[in-house]
Amino acid sequence: MLVYFGVMYLHWGKGCIRLYQEQGSQPERHDYQPRAVVLLSLRGHDPFLVNCLEGLLNQEYPEYAVKIIVDHVDDPAFPFVNQYLETHRHPHCQVSVLES
Repeated sequence: MLVYFGVMYLHWGKGCIRLYQEQGSQPERHDYQPRAVVLLSLRGHDPFLVNCLEGLLNQEYPEYAVKIIVDHVDDPAFPFVNQYLETHRHPHCQVSVLES
């Protein structure tokens, strides 16, 4: 009986080692970067909006878009964002107004 359990223990250990080696041999995919969309909703005056826009529009991520949604046409953030984007163009940035 002791010999039987010893053989079973060795067989189980061999299977665990093989499973661990198979998992370690699979290459990890670090090159996959899915497309991302960042939504920025604005309402009213924000003293840190320039920092936020600079951070969002100067990412090193390869495939991303920025969607800026302003609460209303008369919102103070709307002309500010439009003026900022005139001087700091970004190919994948859209500004829209929330429809009520």
